[in-house]
Order: sequence, then structure tokens, then C-alpha cells
Amino acid sequence: MPDPLVIPGLVAIDPRLWGGVGPAEVVMGPLAGKAERLDILEWKDERWFLPREVAERHGVAPPERRLNVENLPLLAARLSEARLVFVDEHVGMKAIEAGDTALFIAYHRGAGGGGITLHQGGVARGFSGDNSGLGASACADPDHDDGDGDDPLEDDIGFLYDRLLLAISNGEWSLFDAELADRAARIHSAELASFEQELVEIAAWAERDRAQGELIVAALGAATSDRVELPGGATATRRRAPGFTLRAEEGLEVWGGPVEVPPAARWTIEDVAVFDPPERVARRDRLRAIQRQASGPTPWGWILGLLGLTALLVVWMIG
Repeated sequence: MPDPLVIPGLVAIDPRLWGGVGPAEVVMGPLAGKAERLDILEWKDERWFLPREVAERHGVAPPERRLNVENLPLLAARLSEARLVFVDEHVGMKAIEAGDTALFIAYHRGAGGGGITLHQGGVARGFSGDNSGLGASACADPDHDDGDGDDPLEDDIGFLYDRLLLAISNGEWSLFDAELADRAARIHSAELASFEQELVEIAAWAERDRAQGELIVAALGAATSDRVELPGGATATRRRAPGFTLRAEEGLEVWGGPVEVPPAARWTIEDVAVFDPPERVARRDRLRAIQRQASGPTPWGWILGLLGLTALLVVWMIG
């Protein structure tokens, strides 16, 4: 059973589980271990994001100024790395009217579809449609089974949206950028010290494991086959997705011209153990306790239970 590995800014092998073992994508690069690919698959939602400088022009402070992180240096530094800022629809529309850059992401799991629109200088570029139309145009993964069977990660649509955002923004933003902004907007002030402690723990582990992480990154970078035995004994498998041109089709609207999406690949490792810094576990236990205490039959119990479930969702989104 491979151990998880999180070295912020270098590599992250993290199954993102609450317990047990599961498949993990090997994420590499500046946001590895700092953000996840925004999980849109369970959404019935739409969200707006502005670049940091645009958000400030429209009166939205960046998260490290919104929260009291003066004595929390690691958390302050992490929040300051968010290049996008989550805003409400009203602010997003104001930015568009001013000719500023604004990013809109929508997804509805019930309808099985959504879209991305990037507004820049009065021009909109993006798409909207259902997954079947998008999949027919993209053929992102010939082995994809719509998440009902053998896909080891069951997130091909999320991966496809990530590739599309990168293409639409000319490589400027990904769903990792959007997730970091979304997470920063949803951190509760009561748990700031907890997140700082978690980052302290992760930093200590990262220092201990950095040499191994560098060897893994080097091995994957030099790989000539789609299966690689990594330092430490794990086997990584490369899953390739072909390039394609996104054009309007039945069930799919595309505006701003066709979107040229280059080929992509991702490495995955099976049966990776859960990554659980002690402070993350303690924070989850606290929230579970709140949920248990609020599970009584009285109206107040139902209200507190709803608050507890909301808090648990927030914790899941922010690790």
C-alpha cells in the first residue's frame, strides 16, 4: 500500500479520502499540495471569479486581508497565492460591464452538464452544454465509461473542464486556481489557527520527504512508458487524453470561436493510503462531535444538524 506524499509546490499524491485507501492522481507543479482540481461533479451551482487586482478594483479584498491572519504566517502565505478571488454574481457582472476579466464556471450534476465562460476586454469565450455533447466533441478518454464502472478516478469530466479552462485562458488559469480561490473564500475564522497548525505539520513532513518527492518527479519526467515503478515501490500509470477542437454541436454551444485543446496526460497510483495530518483529523472530529450533538429530534437539533453538515462540507472542500 503506497504512502501518500504531499510536498507543497512540488508534488502531491493524495487520494483525498476521509479514511482507508484509494486511487490518487500525481499532481505536480506550483499548486501541487496547495490546491485540488475544483470538484464540480457534485455541483448544482455556478460561481464567479475575478483576478486578484480586478477584485480589488471592485471592492473585494483578497482573503489574506479579509481574515485575521496577522500571526498565522503559513496560512497568510497560502491565501496570498490565490490568483483568483471568489465573488458574487453582482460583482462579476459589474466587472464584465467595466470590460474587466471575469471567469464564470457552472455545473449541474442533475442535468449532467454546465459550462465555462471567460470574459476579457468585452469579449466572451467559452462553452455550455451537456456532458454527452461535450464528450462527443472531445473524446477526452477513449476508455471513459461515464463514471458507472471501471474509471479509476471517476472524474474525466472534471479533468476535461480543467483542460478546457486552460485552453480558453491560454494557459493562465486552471481548476486548481479556481479551487484555491474557492477554498480561501470559505475558510471560517474560528478555524484559522487549526489550518495554520495543519500547514505546520505538512511543512514538517514535506521537509522529511522532499528527496523522495524530487526522485518521483524526475522519474515521471523521464518516463518513456505508461507504467513506471517509482522510488518507494509504487507503480504509476499514465492515462493519456488526445487533443481536440471544441466546436458547437448538438447539445453544445461554443462562443468566441473554436477552442483548440492540446493533448494531455495524468499519472495515477492505485491503493494509496489516506493523507491525514493530525490537526486535520482533530478538526474533523470536532465537527463530527457537533453533528452528533445536534442530531436530536427538536427543531433546534435539526437546525444545528444542518449547520454541522454545512461545516463538514466546508472542511471536505478545504481538506
